[in-house]
Parts: sequence; structure tokens; C-alpha cells
Amino acid sequence: MSSPAPHSSTIRSNPEGLSAPQRYWAATVQLSSILMSVIDASIANVSLPTIAAALDASPADAVWVVNAYNVVLLVALLPLSALGDRIGFRKVYTAGLAVFTLASLCCALSSSLTMLTMARVLQGLGSAAMMSVMAGMMRHIYPLHLLGRGIGLNAMVVGSGSALGPTISSVVLSVADWPWLFAINIPIGIAALLAYRLLPESRPVRTRFDVLNAVLSGVMLVLLVIGLDQLAAAPLTALAAIAVGVGLGVVIYRRARTQTTPLWPIDLFPIRAFSFGISSWLFMFAAQTAAFIALPFYFLQTFGRDQVEVGLLMTAWPVCSVLMAPLAGRLADRYRAAVLCLVGSGLLLLGQLLLLSLSAQASDAAIIGALMVCGVGFGFFHSPNNRSMIGAIPIQRVGAAGGLQSTSRTFGQSVGAALVAISFGLSATYGPFFALMMAASCTLVVVAINLVQWRGDRRLERAA
Repeated sequence: MSSPAPHSSTIRSNPEGLSAPQRYWAATVQLSSILMSVIDASIANVSLPTIAAALDASPADAVWVVNAYNVVLLVALLPLSALGDRIGFRKVYTAGLAVFTLASLCCALSSSLTMLTMARVLQGLGSAAMMSVMAGMMRHIYPLHLLGRGIGLNAMVVGSGSALGPTISSVVLSVADWPWLFAINIPIGIAALLAYRLLPESRPVRTRFDVLNAVLSGVMLVLLVIGLDQLAAAPLTALAAIAVGVGLGVVIYRRARTQTTPLWPIDLFPIRAFSFGISSWLFMFAAQTAAFIALPFYFLQTFGRDQVEVGLLMTAWPVCSVLMAPLAGRLADRYRAAVLCLVGSGLLLLGQLLLLSLSAQASDAAIIGALMVCGVGFGFFHSPNNRSMIGAIPIQRVGAAGGLQSTSRTFGQSVGAALVAISFGLSATYGPFFALMMAASCTLVVVAINLVQWRGDRRLERAA
């Protein structure tokens, strides 16, 4: 990022992407800031007990350090992606990076749980700004024939950040106090901000920003998440929240139908690759999240492993996903996405079924083998599905598509967490097993979606 900037002060929008070496520098700036955001999220998750003890807060109150971040992320993604369409991706991305860096300083200086939670709200807003235009930015950085490779690299970086977060947290806390967990973001953020001119600028879309649908969208998503989360504990309240959320969704849909560039991009759903891809995306992240939450409990209760062993075993999944992502991205530039996604989701389903079939006396090798199959399957699905969705969208609408993609991922993660809560509510003893069954069911839906897409593609080819 210390390389001199290009001759022009602004790298203009180009449907064919950037040429080398501009492409490499732009990708470095984007990936470094995304890596910072992903690591920060996982660091906060694993360091909650330490932070709660240092700030004299209860574990229940400390959870809001994570929840506040996630709620803001879910609510802000779509409006910020629409804003990126209208004022340019680079402006929104750079503003988000600045807000995230400033919020990291506020987190490090926080002296109470309330201050830290408010700073995390600000961090969530900055992260949402960066994530909301990530897909659109990649579409402007990479030529279409290299888009899968770029998405594969992005998936590898995101996966690496998620896997490295707990390790970095442990190392930092072994030599310093918890504020340094957030302070390490500051120099990275400043370096990325100084190199912002290396990022391409997109052409703004001259349409009015729908403030009402943005507000309705945020309320709808919060109500749906609350409803899903409370379905086992307070079913009547949960169903009421879900019903109101669905009602708001109908209002949003009717308003969107009359708009040429709606906040919720329903105009893109006639594009087969996008509609199939976004549906698979949501269920895949529900499956992954449900499995990630349930597996530690499953290993502790069923296989009798301790906390250290659980952590080591769980590493197999993300490591295999990270290693598979670049290869899958390259293949996505050459082969049909439905076939690759069908193979990937099929492997993930096979891995989950293997985990469910293991006996209580299963060896570490058998558990790791099943987790490796899961990781390879998830990594093989991720890049082709992304490439198919983003590559099929007109470049003028890629920001809205990327915003819905990020929102679907975040909402899918909320659904996965809710499925685990429901499973544990049904049975404390068999809750982890039920949760893994639900995760496998979500993966089965992904297999079915890609099977239908593949068969439809073959019919269209024969008709042509």
C-alpha cells in the first residue's frame, strides 16, 4: 500500500475491471480493510469473558458488545449499498473505513460497558458500509473473466480472518490488556485510508434514495430476528413479531414494484443466476452458523472432548474452506456455477451426515475427516455461487445486488442461530443433535436449489 498512486487521481469506473498492476493494489487495499473487519468481529466474540470481567459486567450484559454490532450490520447493509449506487462505491467504502477506524479508537478508550457498546455500534456502521459495497467494488476491480478468481481470493481472506481471530486474541491478551484488541486496527485503518485513491470509483445512479423503505426494512429485519430468536422461549411474542415483520415485508414489496431501482432489488430476481444464488446463499449460511454453534456442544456432550480439544477439532472446517476457496474461484471462471455449487453443497451435506452417524467412541481422525469434508464442501460452494450472482448482474445494479447478498448472509446467520436456540429449547440433552439435523436440512435445501438450477440450465441449453 506504500506504492505510488496511479497517474490519475481517480480510477474511473470500467466494466472490464482494472488492469495490472492497478488491480493488485486496489485488491490489496480492499482486502486489508475487510480482513481487519472480520478479525475484529471474531476477536470480540472470543474475548467477551475477559472484557466482562475487566469492566465488571455480567455475561448477559457483555453479550451486547457482539449483539449491538450484529444488529447494526443487518439493518444498515441494504441502505448503505443503495447509497453506494447513488454516490459511488469508493465514497461509501472510504467513509466506512474511516468510521470503523475511529470506532476502534473509541473501543480502545472505553472505560465502561456502555461506552464500549456504543463504540461497537459505530464499528458496526463502518463495517456495514465496507461490506455493503464489497461485491460492487470487486466487480469494478476484476475483469469479468477473472471475477471468480477475485472472489475466491476474497473468500480465502475472510475465512483466514475468522480462523485467525481467536489466535490473535489469545496472543494479544497474553501480553497486553483487552483495549489493545481494538487498538491494533488503528494503524491498519490509517494505512488503508492513505491509499484510498487506489480504489476504483463507480458511476453514480441518478435516482432518489428511498428513505421510507430503508426505515421499514430495518424495522422488518429486527422484528424477524427477534421473532426467530424468541420462538422457543416466548412463542406468542415471537410469532407476533414475525407476523408484523412479514406485514412490513409486503408493504416494502408493493412499494418496490413501482420503482425502477428499488432498495430491495426485486427487479433482479428474474435473472436466474441471481435468484437461485441468493436463495442458496441464505440457506447455506443458516446451515454453517447452526453447525458452528452446535458442534462444540456436540463434541463436549457426545464425544466427551474438553474445551481445548474442541477448539483444535473445529479448526479443520475453516482451514479446508480457506484452502479450497481460491481453487473453486478459478474453476468458477471456467465451469457452470450450478454444477460446482451442487458438488460443494453435496459434500457439505455428506460431511454433516458423517458427523451425525459417528458413535460416541469415534476417534479424533474420524471427526476431523468429517469436518474436512464439510470444509471442502463449503469452500467449493462459496466462490462459484458468489461469482455466478455478481457476474450475471448489470454493472449499474451490482451495488444493490451486493447489498442484498450481504444482508442475506447476515440474516441466514441469524436464522441458523435461531434454529440452535429452538433445538436446545426442545431438549437440553439432544439439543446439539437436533441442531445438527436442522443444519443438514438447510444444506439439503441448498442441494435441491442447485439441482433445480442445473436441470433448468440443461433444458435451456437443449432449447437453444
